[in-house]
Amino acid sequence: MDARFLNSGALPGTENMAIDAQLLEAGVPALRLYQWARPTLSLGYFQKLEDVADEAFMRANGVDLCRRPTGGGAILHDRELTFSLCLPAAHPALQGSINDSYLALTQPLLDVLKGLGVQASFRGDCATSKTPNCFAGSACPDLVVDGKKVFGSAQRRKENAVLMHGSLLFEIREALWQGVFGGEVGLGYASVGHAGEDWEGLLKRAYSAALGLDFSASGQAKAALLS
Repeated sequence: MDARFLNSGALPGTENMAIDAQLLEAGVPALRLYQWARPTLSLGYFQKLEDVADEAFMRANGVDLCRRPTGGGAILHDRELTFSLCLPAAHPALQGSINDSYLALTQPLLDVLKGLGVQASFRGDCATSKTPNCFAGSACPDLVVDGKKVFGSAQRRKENAVLMHGSLLFEIREALWQGVFGGEVGLGYASVGHAGEDWEGLLKRAYSAALGLDFSASGQAKAALLS
């Protein structure tokens, strides 16, 4: 399946989310790697800021705010790998249950981590726990290291396509997380390091092999997104 690969660089949160919303609306098979111009809190589609974070701390410390088109808990995007994956709804990886789809769409990243020597695994059977801070919750498809969550993901489904967001923690600045989330910061998450790897090459190879995506004709410029 022909697919786009985009490496958008560091953009404001609202622009990052607008591009992903375009991908979903168009149903374009795509893998997009991106960064954040500043630390940014992204709210899940149904969340309210006052239920999640300390807005005064965010303003005082230059933490931006945006809302994702996907659901789930809030994520403080800081020192991490962020990517989005858009697939047609008819893709084979999406034909099982929603839980099955999370496992299928996360397996390539798990394979990459294992190849880097990170002892990660799926959490497996557990009681699902939804929390304001995405990384304080728990679900079967979570990627964990020593039982601590290192990767958060969420989906948005439309009739013709599915969008998945993924955030892998490279490093956690505890004071920033505590300041943003306050009493909702929770426990049970960790970082994996490896910020300096060739993540573009690693993700392209892994998702191409696992999902049958052909990025060979893909441009890098976001301007070519829907051309």
